[in-house]
Amino acid sequence: MTISKKTPGSWSPPHCPNPNCIHHNDPDETWRYKRIGTFRRHSDQRRIQRFLCKACKRSFSTQTFSTTYWQKLPDIDSLLITKVAGGMADRQIARDLDVAPSTVTRHIARLARHCMLFHQNVMQNCPPPAEVVVDGFESFEWSQYFPIHHHVAVEKDSDFFIYFTDSELRRKGRMTDFQKKRRKVLEEIFGRPDPKAIEKDMTE
Repeated sequence: MTISKKTPGSWSPPHCPNPNCIHHNDPDETWRYKRIGTFRRHSDQRRIQRFLCKACKRSFSTQTFSTTYWQKLPDIDSLLITKVAGGMADRQIARDLDVAPSTVTRHIARLARHCMLFHQNVMQNCPPPAEVVVDGFESFEWSQYFPIHHHVAVEKDSDFFIYFTDSELRRKGRMTDFQKKRRKVLEEIFGRPDPKAIEKDMTE
Protein backbone atom coordinates (compact mmCIF):
# COMPACT_ATOMS: atom_id res chain seq x y z
CA MET A 1 0.00 0.00 0.00
CA THR A 2 1.45 3.36 -1.03
CA ILE A 3 1.03 6.18 1.47
CA SER A 4 1.72 9.75 0.45
CA LYS A 5 3.84 11.79 2.84
CA LYS A 6 1.43 14.72 2.96
CA THR A 7 -2.25 15.37 2.57
CA PRO A 8 -3.29 16.54 -0.94
CA GLY A 9 -4.12 20.23 -0.91
CA SER A 10 -7.35 19.62 -2.81
CA TRP A 11 -8.78 17.29 -0.15
CA SER A 12 -11.78 18.60 1.78
CA PRO A 13 -13.75 16.95 4.60
CA PRO A 14 -17.12 15.53 3.48
CA HIS A 15 -18.93 16.52 6.68
CA CYS A 16 -18.34 17.34 10.33
CA PRO A 17 -17.44 14.15 12.24
CA ASN A 18 -19.10 15.41 15.42
CA PRO A 19 -22.42 13.49 15.75
CA ASN A 20 -23.90 16.40 17.73
CA CYS A 21 -23.15 18.94 15.01
CA ILE A 22 -25.92 20.13 12.68
CA HIS A 23 -23.58 19.47 9.74
CA HIS A 24 -22.79 15.87 10.69
CA ASN A 25 -25.20 13.95 8.45
CA ASP A 26 -26.43 16.73 6.19
CA PRO A 27 -23.63 19.13 5.23
CA ASP A 28 -24.66 21.94 2.90
CA GLU A 29 -23.27 25.11 1.40
CA THR A 30 -23.53 26.89 4.74
CA TRP A 31 -21.06 24.53 6.47
CA ARG A 32 -17.79 26.31 7.08
CA TYR A 33 -14.50 24.97 8.37
CA LYS A 34 -10.90 26.11 8.40
CA ARG A 35 -7.44 24.57 8.40
CA ILE A 36 -5.64 24.81 11.75
CA GLY A 37 -2.22 23.39 11.08
CA THR A 38 -0.76 19.90 10.82
CA PHE A 39 0.81 17.16 12.92
CA ARG A 40 3.11 14.24 12.09
CA ARG A 41 1.84 10.70 12.53
CA HIS A 42 4.28 8.56 14.52
CA SER A 43 3.85 5.36 12.49
CA ASP A 44 5.12 6.74 9.17
CA GLN A 45 5.94 10.42 9.83
CA ARG A 46 3.20 11.49 7.45
CA ARG A 47 2.03 15.07 7.88
CA ILE A 48 -1.70 15.16 8.69
CA GLN A 49 -3.86 18.24 8.09
CA ARG A 50 -6.10 19.40 10.92
CA PHE A 51 -9.42 21.28 10.57
CA LEU A 52 -11.89 23.14 12.79
CA CYS A 53 -15.65 23.11 12.29
CA LYS A 54 -16.87 26.68 12.70
CA ALA A 55 -20.35 25.52 13.70
CA CYS A 56 -19.56 23.29 16.68
CA LYS A 57 -15.88 24.28 17.21
CA ARG A 58 -14.82 20.60 17.14
CA SER A 59 -11.39 19.94 15.65
CA PHE A 60 -10.59 16.95 13.46
CA SER A 61 -8.15 15.84 10.78
CA THR A 62 -7.97 14.00 7.49
CA GLN A 63 -7.15 10.88 9.51
CA THR A 64 -10.57 11.10 11.18
CA PHE A 65 -12.12 9.94 7.89
CA SER A 66 -9.51 7.26 7.19
CA THR A 67 -10.12 3.52 7.50
CA THR A 68 -6.93 3.38 9.59
CA TYR A 69 -8.12 5.93 12.17
CA TRP A 70 -6.51 5.34 15.60
CA GLN A 71 -4.45 2.40 14.31
CA LYS A 72 -0.83 2.00 15.35
CA LEU A 73 -0.13 -0.39 12.45
CA PRO A 74 -2.10 1.03 9.49
CA ASP A 75 -0.22 -1.03 6.87
CA ILE A 76 -1.58 -4.34 8.19
CA ASP A 77 -5.07 -3.96 6.71
CA SER A 78 -3.93 -4.23 3.09
CA LEU A 79 -1.93 -7.37 3.95
CA LEU A 80 -4.83 -9.04 5.77
CA ILE A 81 -7.33 -9.15 2.91
CA THR A 82 -5.72 -11.91 0.86
CA LYS A 83 -4.67 -13.89 3.93
CA VAL A 84 -8.15 -13.89 5.45
CA ALA A 85 -9.78 -14.64 2.09
CA GLY A 86 -7.28 -17.50 1.68
CA GLY A 87 -8.42 -19.11 4.93
CA MET A 88 -5.37 -18.45 7.10
CA ALA A 89 -5.98 -18.65 10.86
CA ASP A 90 -5.44 -15.60 13.06
CA ARG A 91 -2.38 -17.07 14.78
CA GLN A 92 -0.87 -18.11 11.48
CA ILE A 93 -1.36 -14.57 10.13
CA ALA A 94 0.11 -13.14 13.34
CA ARG A 95 3.27 -15.24 12.94
CA ASP A 96 3.57 -14.21 9.30
CA LEU A 97 3.19 -10.48 10.08
CA ASP A 98 5.13 -10.66 13.38
CA VAL A 99 2.30 -9.17 15.44
CA ALA A 100 0.11 -10.38 18.30
CA PRO A 101 -2.91 -12.60 17.44
CA SER A 102 -5.16 -10.11 19.23
CA THR A 103 -3.96 -7.41 16.82
CA VAL A 104 -4.99 -9.54 13.87
CA THR A 105 -8.40 -10.25 15.42
CA ARG A 106 -9.08 -6.54 16.01
CA HIS A 107 -8.05 -5.56 12.48
CA ILE A 108 -10.21 -8.29 10.93
CA ALA A 109 -13.23 -7.18 12.98
CA ARG A 110 -12.65 -3.59 11.88
CA LEU A 111 -12.33 -4.58 8.23
CA ALA A 112 -15.55 -6.57 8.56
CA ARG A 113 -17.42 -3.49 9.80
CA HIS A 114 -16.11 -1.49 6.84
CA CYS A 115 -17.24 -4.25 4.49
CA MET A 116 -20.72 -4.20 6.02
CA LEU A 117 -20.96 -0.43 5.55
CA PHE A 118 -19.74 -0.75 1.96
CA HIS A 119 -22.30 -3.47 1.28
CA GLN A 120 -25.08 -1.37 2.75
CA ASN A 121 -24.14 1.62 0.58
CA VAL A 122 -23.98 -0.53 -2.56
CA MET A 123 -27.34 -2.17 -1.87
CA GLN A 124 -29.08 1.20 -1.53
CA ASN A 125 -28.57 1.92 -5.24
CA CYS A 126 -28.70 -1.61 -6.65
CA PRO A 127 -31.54 -2.57 -8.99
CA PRO A 128 -33.53 -5.70 -8.07
CA PRO A 129 -31.62 -8.84 -9.11
CA ALA A 130 -32.98 -10.83 -12.03
CA GLU A 131 -32.07 -14.26 -10.65
CA VAL A 132 -31.00 -15.22 -7.14
CA VAL A 133 -29.21 -18.40 -6.06
CA VAL A 134 -29.55 -19.46 -2.41
CA ASP A 135 -27.38 -21.98 -0.61
CA GLY A 136 -26.72 -22.81 3.03
CA PHE A 137 -24.23 -24.44 5.36
CA GLU A 138 -23.80 -25.06 9.08
CA SER A 139 -20.93 -24.04 11.31
CA PHE A 140 -20.53 -22.79 14.90
CA GLU A 141 -19.56 -19.63 16.77
CA TRP A 142 -17.35 -19.58 19.88
CA SER A 143 -17.79 -23.34 20.46
CA GLN A 144 -19.82 -26.33 19.29
CA TYR A 145 -22.47 -25.40 21.86
CA PHE A 146 -23.42 -22.49 19.56
CA PRO A 147 -24.09 -23.96 16.09
CA ILE A 148 -25.41 -21.68 13.37
CA HIS A 149 -26.91 -22.05 9.91
CA HIS A 150 -25.93 -19.64 7.13
CA HIS A 151 -28.13 -18.99 4.12
CA VAL A 152 -26.41 -16.96 1.40
CA ALA A 153 -28.35 -15.25 -1.41
CA VAL A 154 -26.17 -14.55 -4.47
CA GLU A 155 -27.04 -12.78 -7.71
CA LYS A 156 -26.58 -15.37 -10.45
CA ASP A 157 -24.99 -13.18 -13.12
CA SER A 158 -22.57 -11.16 -10.99
CA ASP A 159 -21.88 -13.52 -8.02
CA PHE A 160 -22.64 -10.56 -5.76
CA PHE A 161 -23.65 -11.52 -2.20
CA ILE A 162 -27.02 -9.85 -1.73
CA TYR A 163 -27.96 -11.07 1.73
CA PHE A 164 -27.19 -13.74 4.29
CA THR A 165 -28.69 -15.08 7.48
CA ASP A 166 -27.08 -16.21 10.71
CA SER A 167 -29.60 -18.56 12.30
CA GLU A 168 -28.90 -19.86 15.79
CA LEU A 169 -29.32 -23.62 16.23
CA ARG A 170 -29.46 -25.92 19.21
CA ARG A 171 -26.56 -28.31 19.55
CA LYS A 172 -27.61 -31.72 18.33
CA GLY A 173 -26.14 -35.13 17.65
CA ARG A 174 -24.48 -37.55 20.06
CA MET A 175 -23.39 -35.96 23.34
CA THR A 176 -21.97 -37.20 26.62
CA ASP A 177 -23.85 -36.63 29.88
CA PHE A 178 -21.46 -33.80 30.72
CA GLN A 179 -22.09 -32.13 27.36
CA LYS A 180 -25.86 -32.37 27.84
CA LYS A 181 -25.56 -30.74 31.28
CA ARG A 182 -23.29 -28.05 29.85
CA ARG A 183 -25.80 -27.33 27.08
CA LYS A 184 -28.59 -27.02 29.64
CA VAL A 185 -26.58 -24.52 31.70
CA LEU A 186 -25.76 -22.42 28.63
CA GLU A 187 -29.40 -22.42 27.51
CA GLU A 188 -30.47 -21.22 30.98
CA ILE A 189 -28.03 -18.32 30.63
CA PHE A 190 -28.47 -17.36 26.97
CA GLY A 191 -31.83 -18.89 26.16
CA ARG A 192 -32.76 -21.76 23.89
CA PRO A 193 -32.48 -21.06 20.13
CA ASP A 194 -35.72 -20.66 18.22
CA PRO A 195 -36.55 -24.02 16.55
CA LYS A 196 -37.94 -22.08 13.57
CA ALA A 197 -34.95 -19.75 13.22
CA ILE A 198 -33.96 -21.07 9.79
CA GLU A 199 -37.51 -20.77 8.46
CA LYS A 200 -37.94 -17.23 9.80
CA ASP A 201 -34.57 -16.02 8.54
CA MET A 202 -35.13 -17.54 5.12
CA THR A 203 -38.46 -15.72 4.96
CA GLU A 204 -36.69 -12.48 5.83
